[in-house]
Order: sequence, then structure tokens, then C-alpha cells
Amino acid sequence: MQSVDRFLTTHTGSLPRPDDLIEMVIATQRGDDVDPTALEDRITSAVFESTRRQVEAGVDIVNDGEMSKPSYATYVLQRLTGFGGSSNSFPFADLKEFPRAAARVTGDPGRKYRKTPGCNAPIAVSDFDAAKRDMDRLGAAARDAGATQMFTAAASPGVISFFFKNEYYPSHEAYVFAIADAMRHEYEAIAASGAYVQLDCPDLAMGRHVHYQDASLADFRKVFQIHIEALNHAVRNIPPERLRMHMCWGNYPGPHHCDVPLADVIDLMWKAKPHAYLIEAANPRHAHEWKIFEEVKLPDGKVLVPGVIECQSNYIEHPEVVAQRIDRYANLCGRENIVAGVDCGFSIHVGMGGVDPTSTRRHLRQAQGDGGRRPACIKEILAEGGLEPDTYSATSRLTCRPRMIAESASRMSSAFENRRIGRDRPVMGAERLKRSGKAWRSQPRQDAILVCSGNAATADHIPRLGLPRFFGSRS
Repeated sequence: MQSVDRFLTTHTGSLPRPDDLIEMVIATQRGDDVDPTALEDRITSAVFESTRRQVEAGVDIVNDGEMSKPSYATYVLQRLTGFGGSSNSFPFADLKEFPRAAARVTGDPGRKYRKTPGCNAPIAVSDFDAAKRDMDRLGAAARDAGATQMFTAAASPGVISFFFKNEYYPSHEAYVFAIADAMRHEYEAIAASGAYVQLDCPDLAMGRHVHYQDASLADFRKVFQIHIEALNHAVRNIPPERLRMHMCWGNYPGPHHCDVPLADVIDLMWKAKPHAYLIEAANPRHAHEWKIFEEVKLPDGKVLVPGVIECQSNYIEHPEVVAQRIDRYANLCGRENIVAGVDCGFSIHVGMGGVDPTSTRRHLRQAQGDGGRRPACIKEILAEGGLEPDTYSATSRLTCRPRMIAESASRMSSAFENRRIGRDRPVMGAERLKRSGKAWRSQPRQDAILVCSGNAATADHIPRLGLPRFFGSRS
């Protein structure tokens, strides 16, 4: 996953599914009768459609959009036995003081039909052919679309334990290693197809503010270490170069002010075997963490895939913003060690209503830049059925020209931009003001006035910055 010629591009996994496929998958989740042949045929056609659109959008390392899976983790119920216990709960720490946000998260159609029964019996593989079916289908679609590199995401042992609580094994460690032994078959089937194996590991970050919110950081790090050891055990027969790992803080529209900082766990992350690490780097809670790499060195032989596209917003990033995000990491980690990615999946649970794919056409046309030659946003791969093929002609390659990289390195943000602070980390607001101070050297930073929308969360941050208050009206 390295290139010395240009920045390769990829994404994290799930893409919006066609409406009719969503209906079929939800029907299976409800227990309704669905013609298995019709379902399989529609999955296949959706994979071909999705793969073609990814290639046309300029994505280098493609996947099947997770069309065959009801979600990135709960799909294992169709492939493993041992899960028939009581349902799990997910007490997100950041949602406790925001009941409306909590209602939005829990009421999302993608989570409404999700099933999370506990493990109450020995875990074993029930469908040895499922992973091979997925890979045969993706391989055929990739060849048809002209893709030369592909990946498939698979639930890690740790994230499976996150969704399905243990009611059978004597300890958490025994449980996670039992999952690792059962999932080894799927990981190796993906690798055997020639695709990269992506191990989805939200448990390594999101787990902190859900199941381990009352634990000390030291105790959570012990759990983190166990999950990494189980992951390494499961992929022991796969070369590191064929492995990539995605770690995130949860793809849901919450405030995320309880997220564990990347700096608190990055040393343990490096212990995972995969060659490439996909991390959130575009959303307002973690966009500042590129600065960690001013002090933390990327280990030799590793590749970093920072998210340069935020997947929970209908905003289309300006091409210059994307270029700046790539530039920061390239300067610190070496451009050959950076692959441009997306923070998380666009539709991690079937029917999820985060980003509206039907609004994509207008966004794309506004993001084409100078005739489609500049690096536009890869959100165009969001497009759902009904959009014309030429919609995807706008480049989204993120293969920034060297001149653009050089320019973006010296470009500062506009002074005093009217940005919502909200639940952004206070340090991020400080960084924005620092950049503004550099852009307007005639105006000392201490004389700056912070202009922001007047939401209640802002009041918590402004005193920490030591700045005068001016609340603009909400537009």
C-alpha cells in the first residue's frame, strides 16, 4: 500500500446501499421471508455497481461496499455459532447529557433492526463459504471495473466482543481469543483472494467511552493490549503487508467529547501486526491529532491512512482542505508512507441515515474545481442509484500535484472564520486562532475576537482560550 509516484486513495468500507437492497436486508433482519436467490443476485449487482463507481471516482484500493453485510460487525451472526444470549446495551458516555442526540443515534434506522445477542455457547464457524463468496464476487467486480487493488473489511475479535457480551467463557481474555480462533478462517480466506484484509477495530477507541468509561486509563490500556494480542493471534499466518487496521471512536452523530485521545493509546496501536493503520483525522474531534506525529515517529515499514474526508457530514470538503490534510501528514510521516482515506464507513449499518446520498450530484458539481483537474472530494462515491455515470467524471483522486502540496504547506486559514466551536477540542479552537494570527501578523493574537454561533457548549471553551466573547447569531 505504498507509492512513490502519487498518493494512493482508499476508503474505510461501507458505502450506501441501493434502496431495494436495503429493504431486502432489513426484511431478513426482521425475520421476514426473503428469496435467497433474489437477495444474492441483488447483492452481486450492487457490488458490481459500487466497484465501478469507486474506480470511476478515482479510488485506487476498492471494496464491495459491504453490500452483503447488515453491518460491519453484526454480520458475524450469519457466519458463527454461539450467540444466543441476552442483548447488549451501549451506554455512550458522551450522549448522557444530550438526550436529543441520544434519541437521534438510537432511533437511526440502521440501528433499529440491529441484533446483538450475547455469547452463551462455544463459538464455531457455521458458514465456511461466506467469505469466499464475498471475495469471488468482489474479484469479478474488480476485474470488470479495471481495479488493480482491493480490500475487504472484517470484524476484529475485539469489536465482536464489544457488540456481543460474554455469557459463556471464564474470562474476557478467553472470550476474545475464542473469537480470534473462529475468525481466523475468514481473515485467511480474504488474504488468499489477493485482497488486503482490513481489521475493523472501533473497540480500541470507542470502547473506552462505552463499556470502559468507568475504568481507569491504565485498566483500559490492559484491555486494549489483550485485543491486540488476540488480533495478532488470529492473523498469525498472514503477512503484515496484506493487513490493514481501522481504529475509530464510533461513527455516530454524538458530541464525542469523551473520546480517548489518540496520544493515550498510539504506543499500543503500533503493536498490532498490520502494515497500515486507518485513523480518523478529518472530523472536528480528531482533526488536530496530526500534531502528535511531530513527536511520535511512524514505525519503519508502516503506512498511515488518515481520514481526509469526514463521513458524518453533508458538507463537501473544499479540495484545498483535503490537500492541506494530506500535506500535514505527508510532511511529518513521509509522502510515500501516506494513503488518503476516509474517517469511517458511510453506511456502517444497513439503512443508516447519516449522509444523504441523494444530494450528492449538486455537491459534486460544486467540488469539481478547475475543470475536474484538481483533487476533489471522494464523497462522490456516495452516489446511490439514479445518478448518471458522467456524474462520476469529476476527479476525486486526491493525487495532489506537487505544486499544490507546496502551496498548501504555506497557506493559512482565513482570519477569524465564522466557525462553530461546539464540542471541538479547545486546543483545536486555539490552533485556528494561532493560524489566524499568523495570517494577520499586524493583529496580535491577544486582540483577536472569536466569532462563533451561540450554542451553549461554546461557553465552556472560551474561558480556556482567554479570549473576549462575541456570540454571533446562528444562521
